[in-house]
Amino acid sequence: INLCARERKLENAEKWYSAMLSAGIEPDVKAVNTLISAFAQVGDVQGAERLFAQMVEQGIVPSSVTYNTLVNACVKACDVTRAEQWMSQMRDAGHT
Repeated sequence: INLCARERKLENAEKWYSAMLSAGIEPDVKAVNTLISAFAQVGDVQGAERLFAQMVEQGIVPSSVTYNTLVNACVKACDVTRAEQWMSQMRDAGHT
């Protein structure tokens, strides 16, 4: 997943992630953050937010890295309002 993410091969990274889930391997926050970061790097805020929602559904607790990555995705997409919303959620979750 990390290699695909670094090379911005998002489709391949998602396939590996799905294969991992199908095999019964539970991802940790670091694995999901890697995938969210790949979407953030290309400014795909919707993709990053979709992955965030999935991680929460799976019971994975977002870290400060998760929130900062989402903020960066919004900034890259020039969406300051959305970035501020993620900053607020990060504070509400107890991250500074």
